[in-house]
Amino acid sequence: MATRRLDPLDHIILEESYLERTNLRVEVLEKYGKLLTGCHESAVESVRESYDYIFNYLLQRYPKYFYTVKNEKGETVFYNSIRIESFPLNSTNLKPEEMLYGIARNIEEDFLILLKNPKYDEIDEYHLRANVSCFPAGFNPSEKLNTPLTSIHVPVPEYKEKLQRSMNRWFDRLQPYEYMVRNNWGFQIGNQLCDPDGYQATYDELIAIKAADPKDLNFNEVFLRVEKQMFTKLPKSGGVLFLSRYYTYPLTQIRSEGEKCEELCGAIDGLPHKLGLYKRKVYWGDAVKAYLRGESNGSTDDVYEVKMVA
Repeated sequence: MATRRLDPLDHIILEESYLERTNLRVEVLEKYGKLLTGCHESAVESVRESYDYIFNYLLQRYPKYFYTVKNEKGETVFYNSIRIESFPLNSTNLKPEEMLYGIARNIEEDFLILLKNPKYDEIDEYHLRANVSCFPAGFNPSEKLNTPLTSIHVPVPEYKEKLQRSMNRWFDRLQPYEYMVRNNWGFQIGNQLCDPDGYQATYDELIAIKAADPKDLNFNEVFLRVEKQMFTKLPKSGGVLFLSRYYTYPLTQIRSEGEKCEELCGAIDGLPHKLGLYKRKVYWGDAVKAYLRGESNGSTDDVYEVKMVA
């Protein structure tokens, strides 16, 4: 998993993108609704605990922007001065969907709860039991809800053979107030963050993909997508709180700055064969490297047929 320890102050952060991103989250939730959210009955208490934790964290970490006020009924509520919105201060009387939507409107990170539920599960494995996945890339979040990690990671090469047991043990060992982080990356056409239309190629389809000619790609539309995945364990319910934050970087900007070009080319070359297939490296790898090294400027053609995110 290539995890590392994370500063507790760095797991929910405010950046200049905050208002734009949270507005986008509201927009995609209105468009896709339950496709992006869900809560199994076994996760209600974990969602409740997460709501209270996240809102209290924002109050303490960013008091300039988040604070309590009295509403017209005289009740003390949580106030978001950036979005100019108020929310219940705690989760006591909220339904699961109200808590999920409240979380979604106040942080940029996608939100997931992983649980082991002997009462509900046939296998001793962590399952995705609640989520607000506003920014999926190439998968349908509703198809992942209430499924075990092994099913979620079916497309990942050798997951069952090499990672299934170790990942579940890792989540078992994770402690409350312990914060861990890892990163994932890939390339995509366009900088859209929400792309829930499922795209999962079979192994035969992947090995049949042909390498792209860099002259056929408009690199103004190619972006590096980086995912920051943060994990901690909730102290009361024992659920694993999993937050994901996403960044997209124009390939044109990376090349113009120059400093990271060879490092990124090395990362592309360093992808193991099967993982490279999963990420469709055979299609974009040589073309992206040629562009980063100034060997090609690509094309201005705006028509694309192949999704490149994995």
